[in-house]
Amino acid sequence: MAWRQANKMLVSGTKPELLLRCLDGEINGALPPCRACVKGRLRYDAEADVYRCGGYFDEDIKQNMPCKSVLKFVERLPWKDAATDASEPATQPPSSSATQSAATAAAAATAAAAAAVLNDDEVAAIAAFGDQIKDAAKALVTLLRAKHVQVPSDEVTARTKVGTQLMLYRADGKLHDEGVKAAVEAIVGEYKVKAPAAAATAGGAAATGDAGAGRALVPANDAIADMLDDLAKWTMKAGVDQAAFRAKALKKAAMSVRLLGYEITDGLSLGKGRAKLEGVGPSTAETIQAFIDTGKTHSARLEEMKQRAGG
Repeated sequence: MAWRQANKMLVSGTKPELLLRCLDGEINGALPPCRACVKGRLRYDAEADVYRCGGYFDEDIKQNMPCKSVLKFVERLPWKDAATDASEPATQPPSSSATQSAATAAAAATAAAAAAVLNDDEVAAIAAFGDQIKDAAKALVTLLRAKHVQVPSDEVTARTKVGTQLMLYRADGKLHDEGVKAAVEAIVGEYKVKAPAAAATAGGAAATGDAGAGRALVPANDAIADMLDDLAKWTMKAGVDQAAFRAKALKKAAMSVRLLGYEITDGLSLGKGRAKLEGVGPSTAETIQAFIDTGKTHSARLEEMKQRAGG
């Protein structure tokens, strides 16, 4: 139990499962918190070979916060021995080389960026084409461009490249959700995600973003996500109309922002159309834009909630 607490591991499961988690942690390092929701604890899904987050109970808004974050790679944290004082530096997990670590971090960033490009409904829509790869490729190219993935500008080349990836990840000759996700990850790995207004810097961030736990894939979005988290907390404390609903939506918006593969420069676009993020409606989009306009230093809406709550 002490090992699990020291490394903030999931405590649910059978005794053999818990033992395997501890052994895995001692050999490979501890699993980091979920980078999307910050507080959720990751678990390894051996069958799918991915790391999943099941969410957490948020003390600020007194609600369970579901999280559907799925990561192909994570950067492990130092493993803490139960007998080691918390103030002492923990032993670093073994690593074959700095190059391998950098490659793993880059792969983690790519996987997270790909997961943020299409939502579940969009993935299902592409998978619904079944064996119609040509039509699926055409639809996916349109979606990818709307999400700022820099696929080739030539339409024929773009559809050929995308169609090839879709064909590689078919199962029984047809498209399925997991295959579409894998294809998108491969495409994002090759072409990257770039925001139109800051293509050079955003593309670099998407490719080599910090793989640390609980931070935005693109560091420039950290302040926005943190502001939305604070706004959720103070909205709940202020007791405004439908406070619980609004606070939960703001928490979801913060998760979505952390998984974006490009720097947010246009907050209004996040509340509508193909660029819409989960949890972001017109009002929250305006709040994000106003925050960006101040240089990400001040939110009038956050201050209003604090005043209402007497904070």
